Amino acid sequence: MLRSLEHEQLLNRAQKAYDNKEYSKSMTLLNEVLESDDRNVKALFLIANIFHIKGEISKAIKHLKKFLMQTLITQMPLLVYRFFIMILVIMKRLRKYSQQQVKE
Repeated sequence: MLRSLEHEQLLNRAQKAYDNKEYSKSMTLLNEVLESDDRNVKALFLIANIFHIKGEISKAIKHLKKFLMQTLITQMPLLVYRFFIMILVIMKRLRKYSQQQVKE
C-alpha cells in the first residue's frame, strides 16, 4: 500500500500530466493510486474527466458515480452537522415567532 506522501506525489504527477493533455500517462498514474486506495476522490474525478474527454461516456459515468458516492460518504458527517445546526436555527426562529404571536 502506498504511503500518504507517495499518493500525493502520484496525484500531483497525474494532475500535471492531465493539465498537459497527457491523458494516457495521467491515467496510468491515477490507476496506480486507485490500486492502493480505490476511494481516492481526486483520482476518481480525474479518471472520469479523462474518459469524458476521450468520449468513453459510460466509463466516465461509472467513475463519476463512484466519485459522487465517495464524496457523499466522506462529507456526510459535515453535512449532518450543518443540517443539525440549520434545524436548531429554524427551531429558534419558530420559537421566537410563536412567542411574538402569543403577545399579540
